[in-house]
Amino acid sequence: MHWIRNVIPYRYFVWLFSGIAFIASLGLLWWNPLIGSTPSLLFGALTLLGSIDFFQKKQAIRRNYPIMAHFRFLFESIRPEIRQYFLESDTDAIPFSRAQRSLVYQRAKGAVDKKAYGTLIVRRLSINEVALVSALIAYLKPGDLLDNRAAHPVYQMFWDMASPDTFAAVAPAEQVVAVA
Repeated sequence: MHWIRNVIPYRYFVWLFSGIAFIASLGLLWWNPLIGSTPSLLFGALTLLGSIDFFQKKQAIRRNYPIMAHFRFLFESIRPEIRQYFLESDTDAIPFSRAQRSLVYQRAKGAVDKKAYGTLIVRRLSINEVALVSALIAYLKPGDLLDNRAAHPVYQMFWDMASPDTFAAVAPAEQVVAVA
C-alpha cells in the first residue's frame, strides 16, 4: 500500500476516487440508464471539477487539493454560524453572551424570561469575599435587602463582589431572603 503513496499523494485520492466512481457509474448507466444517470452526473461533475482545480494556476490550495479545497471554502464561509451555534460558551460576551441573547429572544417572543434561582457560572469565593459575606449577614436583618437595596451601602459593596446565590449559600437559614 505504501507504493501507492509514492506514485499518487494522499491529497489526490478524492479526485482519484471520483474518477474511478465515474468510470464505474458509466457501466451502471449502460446497464440501467434510469439508475445510472444520477451517479454518472455526480461523479462526472466531481471529476471535471478536480481536473479544473488541478490545471488552474491562480490558487495553490485548489491545485494541491482538488475537490477538497472546495470543502475548505464551504466551511470558511459558514464559520461564523458554526462558532455561534456550536463553539461559543454561554458566558462569552462578544458582543453579548448567549445568556443575554436568549433573554432578549425570550422577551421578544413574549415567553417567560425568568430563570430558576441559582447560577450556571462556577464561582469560587476568595477568603475576602467569605469574610465580606459573613460581615454582611451579621449586619443585616431579614428583609433589609428588599426594603431599599439600591441605597444600602453594604449591599452596594457586596453586590460588586458576589452574586445573590452566594449570599444564600453562606447565610444561616433564618436570614436567607429572596433577592429578585
